[in-house]
Amino acid sequence: VIAEFQSKYPLINLQLVEGNTPDVEEALKKNLVDVAIGYVPKNLKDITSLPLYKDDFRLVVHPELLARTFPTYKHQPLIFKCYNEDMVNDIMRKCPLLTMTPNTTIGTFVHEYLKNLGIQVKPFLVTKDVSTLLSMCYSGLGYMLCLDTFINHSSYAFSQRHLIYPLIGEKPIQIALNYQTAKQSSPNIKAFI
Repeated sequence: VIAEFQSKYPLINLQLVEGNTPDVEEALKKNLVDVAIGYVPKNLKDITSLPLYKDDFRLVVHPELLARTFPTYKHQPLIFKCYNEDMVNDIMRKCPLLTMTPNTTIGTFVHEYLKNLGIQVKPFLVTKDVSTLLSMCYSGLGYMLCLDTFINHSSYAFSQRHLIYPLIGEKPIQIALNYQTAKQSSPNIKAFI
């Protein structure tokens, strides 16, 4: 999107502000950014959200972590490569959990998802940075529940080294372009939107 926008409007300079969900939503609320691309804000008023795509959560785990946690399973690669709801629940109960802080969308989702399954675990690691979450999971320190976007567009080759399971029955999260409804947008901002 940015490359296409720059080719159409080469004289406009963009400033990209990155952060986790609470930081980005706070910047949008305080009018520090004109447009935010992320989740549809739940607690912000006067925000217009234009849907971009839907994103699914997945359970991601390194096979070596499974071998260490479940040493009695024979032919582990064959067992773990097939989706099995009981096995996925065992992974979430017995393997170390890596997650985001509770004030983030991922952190909130993980807490609610495990609560709804009746799974009570103390996270091994809690971070507010998604890059740290991805790095720790990639290294095999624990499993994570994470969105497809972060898995597929990560610099880590999750698809080559890790087992990635769908979370059956979960609705995808809407990713949107968000901006203040009442704010008078400049022609440049309107062009970007």
